[in-house]
Amino acid sequence: MRLDRLLQRMVHNWPVKAMSLAAAALLFLFHRISTLEERYFSVPIEILVDDALAPATPFPRTARITVRGERGSVFRIIEDDIEVYADFSIHTAEGIFKEPVQYYKKGSALEADFFELTIDPLELTLNLERKLSKTVPVKERLTGYPEKGYELGQYFIEPKEIVIEGPRSHMDGITEVWTEEIDINGAAGNIDMLVSLDLDNSYISSTEHQMVRFSGFVQETRITRTYDPVPIVLFDVPENVSIRSTLPSGEIKAQGPLLRIDELTSNDVILTADCSGITDSGTYSIPVLANVPDGIIVLSYNPTSIEIQVQTEGAE
Repeated sequence: MRLDRLLQRMVHNWPVKAMSLAAAALLFLFHRISTLEERYFSVPIEILVDDALAPATPFPRTARITVRGERGSVFRIIEDDIEVYADFSIHTAEGIFKEPVQYYKKGSALEADFFELTIDPLELTLNLERKLSKTVPVKERLTGYPEKGYELGQYFIEPKEIVIEGPRSHMDGITEVWTEEIDINGAAGNIDMLVSLDLDNSYISSTEHQMVRFSGFVQETRITRTYDPVPIVLFDVPENVSIRSTLPSGEIKAQGPLLRIDELTSNDVILTADCSGITDSGTYSIPVLANVPDGIIVLSYNPTSIEIQVQTEGAE
């Protein structure tokens, strides 16, 4: 009898009681959801393709990951714990294909008790083309100038050629590869450095080299300058000799380092004639020599000799 009463009480107004239980469950669930934490981060998408093919059009390189769950679990997860990929390796011919974006967990993500993990985008569409490779020369991209008075002489790139590869449509027309800018501004000594390649196309890659070596020899700039007029200086003239001729002026063409040449004054570049051989009145042909500071090379000068009339004291 008591059991019957208990059953009657349990089923009495059962729709209301069922709704109450459902409402309680929903309230509990909503409360649980409202206390969950969300975290967002981006991870790279690994694209798996057949070795003979390569993507030829733009596609998302990263995926947005949303993780919801208990605060303690969610914030233990780091980007490296979720790896995202899209597998196109089943396709072996050129064409446009669509595949889902998938993921797998590792590290802290395997232990975390999170409520939900979502990925954006959910799928990728790729235009796959046949992969080509070719050998092309490497060209240097120089910028700036060496320090004043210096210049870049011989320079070399090693290796001179590299092998590049990429989808068919992007490889067409590529005949060379440039380096990133090589700044030689202000250089006053030899240069030896590693330089990255500037492929200028995200679909093209180098199969062996990401960097090349640049070697350059910076040397003093040498210039040629003509000095005109240049005085002719007589020396070792005997005390009893008087010069009766008007001395001409001359010119000197010299070569040397730019900075050294710029420092020269009119007193540094002269022509000289040795008069120590004069012994009597008369006309003499005297050899002329060019005199310049050390480090300067005389290319030519004029005159190479002069004629002078002299008179000794007491001579009529």
